[in-house]
Amino acid sequence: MKSATALDDRRIYDRILEVCVPVQFKGQNFREVNRKANMQKAIEVLGG
Repeated sequence: MKSATALDDRRIYDRILEVCVPVQFKGQNFREVNRKANMQKAIEVLGG
């Protein structure tokens, strides 16, 4: 967010960072895991 180049983006991000504390999450992305599982199920159902 701090490295945004567009002026509009920088202004928006500056406002967000004024009232929010950024938190970095490490670990596996469960949405990606779910997406892959759903894709595999779709392939099996569709006979691919």
